[in-house]
Amino acid sequence: MSLRGFHILLIFLATLCSGGFCAWAYANGDLARELHVMTAANLSGSVAIGLFFYGLWFAFVKSKTIHV
Repeated sequence: MSLRGFHILLIFLATLCSGGFCAWAYANGDLARELHVMTAANLSGSVAIGLFFYGLWFAFVKSKTIHV
């Protein structure tokens, strides 16, 4: 696996983890509110959105200029 492919895989996995935590926190709202997790869930959702757009930018723009 190339470094480019590994980087895209890691971005994808990080996006899934971050988005998964956000979805879990919203699905278990009562538990999350008791533990004050909603702030972390909102931050995690923002990170997931940012990682998604970073992944698109990296895959279609940045990786075209990398010569290995």
